[in-house]
Amino acid sequence: MLNLNTKINYFKKYLEVKNNSYADAIKDEIYLYFFDLYGNIEDMNGFLFLDTMQTKKDIEYHIDFLVSKIIMNEHQDGLNEIIYEYS
Repeated sequence: MLNLNTKINYFKKYLEVKNNSYADAIKDEIYLYFFDLYGNIEDMNGFLFLDTMQTKKDIEYHIDFLVSKIIMNEHQDGLNEIIYEYS
């Protein structure tokens, strides 16, 4: 089982993976949200949603799901609202 620090590091690493698609820009926005704008890594409260994830595949699925929700709804809702709703 992964501890929270390992999950956060993998979450960050997976956001940095590029596929030369529009999803890369969305992943950059998510990265900014969690690690640059609000990402006080010492304050783990922003990452508690990762507690529900048990494997690296779970984290990848969550990021991919979040990216698809943002792409589908970005014209209706702001990035912050979408991330908050699905994280």
